[in-house]
Amino acid sequence: MNKKKLTVGIVVGAVLLFVILFFANNVVGESFEKKIVGQWTVKPINGGCESDLEDGIRINDNGTIEGIDGFKKYEIEETEQEFSYLIASGGYEDITRYEISFTEDDLLVMHEEDVSEGLTCYFEKVE
Repeated sequence: MNKKKLTVGIVVGAVLLFVILFFANNVVGESFEKKIVGQWTVKPINGGCESDLEDGIRINDNGTIEGIDGFKKYEIEETEQEFSYLIASGGYEDITRYEISFTEDDLLVMHEEDVSEGLTCYFEKVE
């Protein structure tokens, strides 16, 4: 009888562990790269966006980007800080690094690295 209870306990524990790991991986642990994919429009906060990003951007899951003049490709460089980097390349310019993060309301915040505060843009996901 004790062997049967032990076996049931192990099975229940394994199922519970699987459910917890599945939840953590698919809901809580959504990667930055997956979260950023989609169509984004400018959300007018603090006067809007004073750069070439005013018309919005589209970030595709195949590593291409639309809406940043002069660039066709992107990479995400995750950091231990509050932000990661979107590194745009593949156009007629070399590369540009944008500091990117999400607000509590899931707005995407982009700021061109080494540029004044006035060029911070907030985006809302359309799709």
